Amino acid sequence: MQAKRIDSRKIRLSAIESLVRHDLMDMREFVDLSERLLKEELNALTQRIDERVPGLPAPDQEAELGWFDDDIYRLSDIFPRIQRYSLFTSLLSMIEQHLRSFCRSAKQVCEVELSASDLKEHGISQSLDYLIKVCHFQISRTAKSEYDHLKMFQMMRNAIMHNNGRPSGKALTSIKQYQKRNPHFDVTERNQITLSSGFLYTVIGSAEMFYKTLLAELEKRIRRSPTKT
Repeated sequence: MQAKRIDSRKIRLSAIESLVRHDLMDMREFVDLSERLLKEELNALTQRIDERVPGLPAPDQEAELGWFDDDIYRLSDIFPRIQRYSLFTSLLSMIEQHLRSFCRSAKQVCEVELSASDLKEHGISQSLDYLIKVCHFQISRTAKSEYDHLKMFQMMRNAIMHNNGRPSGKALTSIKQYQKRNPHFDVTERNQITLSSGFLYTVIGSAEMFYKTLLAELEKRIRRSPTKT
């Protein structure tokens, strides 16, 4: 009796799918934790102010509130910005890593000579262009929307990494236009990107939806091509 042949491409794809799912789940849980801790710290500080200030004479109340001003500013503005910037850049790095895995699998399955690294683009854009333009992955209108989101996230990440969240030139114009589509971030009067508590969830959601499209496309290509051992 002939042993059933094992398709190594299916095994590799299953491993990618499992890793992607677990990494995104871990990231979502970490975002939950970090946002909860920020909120708890700010609530604790507010409660401490409410307990101490009202019983003081008027002049002392003003002095006491001034004492807490810096702490309130840090917990409500500085710390959230630093923390969300850090998580955002880590998340984008993880998304890039998984997209490179998709590209390596796609190169094998589609039997193309070019590798993603042969393209002029970098990061997320390089992988996305490789899968769509070189491997000719078919994506739906919904997936195309997530594709656009991911490219904009890369542009925002670059501004955060290289200029403390202050894009300039064409990037600034594009990001301000994109803000009309994504209400979970803002651009201040000083042209600095500020991320809301819900922004990172939109990034995770876009990655999840686009990954599903890529997985489905790879599975379809594997079914259509001869089994490889």
